[in-house]
Amino acid sequence: LLVSPWGAQLRLLEVFTNMPLVPDMPIDFGLQEFCKVCKKCAENCPSQAISMDDEPSEVITTVKSIRWLQDEKKCLARRLAYGC
Repeated sequence: LLVSPWGAQLRLLEVFTNMPLVPDMPIDFGLQEFCKVCKKCAENCPSQAISMDDEPSEVITTVKSIRWLQDEKKCLARRLAYGC
């Protein structure tokens, strides 16, 4: 998860509210185009869990997202081995 302008430097949390909120659309700040050519995350992933695909995949869980896939089993095995 990357967020402009902080990149991956963030912590996820939940906020519960009954305040009416208006949904908006994602902001395109060029990240997908950058990731298509950079691939440093995938090249340097110690568990080789991040896809090296040239294009992101469309994933639908509770919402639709477009992202580079990662092998959750490889990632979890590495995290458990090193206590992450």
